[in-house]
Amino acid sequence: MFMLKRLSVIAAMVGFCSIATAQSVSYRLIESDPDKYKPTALSLDLINFDTYIEPSIGYGLKLETIILNRIMPFINYKHAWMDLSARHIYNSYPMPKNGLANQTTIDLGGVLFLRSKVKKKSVRVVLHSSSSSTHTYTTYLMVPSEIKKMAGVGGGIYFSKKALKFEDDAHPLYRYKSLDGTIDVPIHDVGYTGTDVQPAGDAYTPFAMSYTTSIYGGLHFRSVVNTVIRADGYGRKANAKVADYYIDLMYAPVVAIGNVKDIDGKEWEMVPQSGAIRHLGYKLGYSLHGVKSLGFMYYAEFGKKPGPAMGKSFLNNGTYITVGMGVTIASGKQLSFKHSKKDKDKSATDKKD
Repeated sequence: MFMLKRLSVIAAMVGFCSIATAQSVSYRLIESDPDKYKPTALSLDLINFDTYIEPSIGYGLKLETIILNRIMPFINYKHAWMDLSARHIYNSYPMPKNGLANQTTIDLGGVLFLRSKVKKKSVRVVLHSSSSSTHTYTTYLMVPSEIKKMAGVGGGIYFSKKALKFEDDAHPLYRYKSLDGTIDVPIHDVGYTGTDVQPAGDAYTPFAMSYTTSIYGGLHFRSVVNTVIRADGYGRKANAKVADYYIDLMYAPVVAIGNVKDIDGKEWEMVPQSGAIRHLGYKLGYSLHGVKSLGFMYYAEFGKKPGPAMGKSFLNNGTYITVGMGVTIASGKQLSFKHSKKDKDKSATDKKD
């Protein structure tokens, strides 16, 4: 017990010394103006992981800008280069006419910021960071700064294309129907010996493509920090980032499932039954990217997408988690919503300097 207390005291002293050393470093504030961040950003999503229905790994692009200090239109495109839903190739199973395709999503939306305030708050500026096998050591300063807080409403159109595998859990939710309407039967499990006509081949595990178009809307919050210092012994350091938080409700008026062909080339419809199609969903997420010309970005999103259900389990019912990371290229100036006399004087002073 004595040794544990002693170790705790030593650990506390080490922590205190680290903070004291960091806070005693002299620095000069170069910039602390969140309005000077570059509002037009192209984010290259180098790798993302999505668990929707079946896991996928892919890439993406997002372009956003700010108009009149209030309006932020954006387009977000994601495509999977490896999708477990689309990697099933079995010639004996019913398949889409044009084969299986990897997951693709397109999010076309915008945000109207209704409130924008600048608050004064100390932010952490990291001077140095190193890691060992068990610990990470960080030296930083708490620098009095200005932070821009924005809040508004957002919305848009969300399109999703996803391959589907109809395993046993999905069988009660869908039926086979011939194009002429003369045959309408359940999807039977393997080993079925009844009299219902099934597609030729191994009809107990069909594959199909789904196409879901959703509209969404909700709340959007943004925080902007643009603090740059020059610290003695460390050089130029910064805490310059844009953080976004959002929560949206989703509604899908259109959920389509493509037809399939059996091994004889006969085409069948996949007819949803009660509970097979979810028209409502939601998503909430967080993203962060740099405000300078080039910086890192990462994001995480959790929700429940509208669309086809593949069963009652956690993932088969549309619940998903998406995470990704990459780089952001930022440039351009936003169109000013209004110029006060103070802004004009400040601009004139900047030009002289």
